[in-house]
Amino acid sequence: MLSKRIIITLDIDWASDEIIDYCKELLLKHRVKATWFITHDSPAIKEIFKHRQSFEVGIHPNFLPGSTQGSNTQEVMEHLLRICPDAKIMRTHSLYQSSLLFLTIIEKYPQIDKDVSLFLPYAKYTESYRLFLNQKYITRIPFIWEDDFEMTSKEPKFALDHRFDFRQGAKIFNFHPIHIVLNSCGYENYLKLKNSHDPKKLSLKQALRFRNKALPGTEDFLRELIARKEKKSFIQELEGVS
Repeated sequence: MLSKRIIITLDIDWASDEIIDYCKELLLKHRVKATWFITHDSPAIKEIFKHRQSFEVGIHPNFLPGSTQGSNTQEVMEHLLRICPDAKIMRTHSLYQSSLLFLTIIEKYPQIDKDVSLFLPYAKYTESYRLFLNQKYITRIPFIWEDDFEMTSKEPKFALDHRFDFRQGAKIFNFHPIHIVLNSCGYENYLKLKNSHDPKKLSLKQALRFRNKALPGTEDFLRELIARKEKKSFIQELEGVS
């Protein structure tokens, strides 16, 4: 069972180094622990590795056709494990999952003993469970909120309200660095950015030109979660979940 706490995770999703650095410094400034799911290697990723007391690092494999990480499950996993050889946790890109995939992970990559690819939006109570396949298992940990899902809601609301019950169980909130920097509350600004810039090479200055300043957005919501830390909500990484 997950204990009472807030957990912050981030899917890097090939963000540029300046975007990653912005989010890293924000979390470090407020002494917030978090789990980063990496998609690639870069100087900014290497800097995250240097802060192991604050950050847990997992992998974010893309098993979809056309993946830049590899052409099959083995290539993708070995590519990411070369970057992060001590990773113990994963979240799949686009939440791709299947029993065959998990069986492959369990049998060939047993060091990955936790998966966070199960999304249960706004669930009042969640708990981890063990997915057994061939008498072996991987621990699956649900998460309840994600910035890009909120952005597609009929009425996006980037605020802590009645949807979130903190009285029992852990609540895992997932963010993407680009949406933190853009303070996204919808896809409009992000799509405008993509039409004129390559997100993988984006500078912070370029990104801030597209930042949402009119409505509460992703960074506002992250800061609201961080503020709960001062109210004795415990923000922790996923390593201790079993």
